[in-house]
Amino acid sequence: LSNNVNLPFTLLSALSRDRDPDVRYGLAENARMPTAILRKFLADSNPYVVNRAEITLSRLAENAMAYAA
Repeated sequence: LSNNVNLPFTLLSALSRDRDPDVRYGLAENARMPTAILRKFLADSNPYVVNRAEITLSRLAENAMAYAA
């Protein structure tokens, strides 16, 4: 479900508040998530979700720099 790029932002936003950390982790590892949602995970209560969001955001930044070069 979290890999579906056709989901509306409102649904992704609702899923980002899911009580299950596995759901939030799945969203945090998806590089197709809106960056606003990925940034929100940087303050998540679960350290694994935070770490995964950091990795995904870092990878996106690296890809953007490589693309710009």
